[in-house]
Amino acid sequence: MIRVFLDANVIFSASYSNKGASFYIFQLAKKSKLRLYSSRLASAISTKAEFLLTLDKKHFFNEKVLNARLTVKIATPAQFIKNYL
Repeated sequence: MIRVFLDANVIFSASYSNKGASFYIFQLAKKSKLRLYSSRLASAISTKAEFLLTLDKKHFFNEKVLNARLTVKIATPAQFIKNYL
């Protein structure tokens, strides 16, 4: 089972609409395809999640974060579905 850490904006997006990648992530979790976690970046690392899913492009998709040697891959829900499932 893939461990996936969700940023708060992904949770909000999934609860706001039953369409789109954020909602689909929760559907996969219901089918026991993913194990979901949520809190902050340090928690994503401490839970040993393989992925951190976020819609926060300003803070997570910048050169400093993307070039950091993190143990977790950062992606949007749509990127995760397209590239890792």
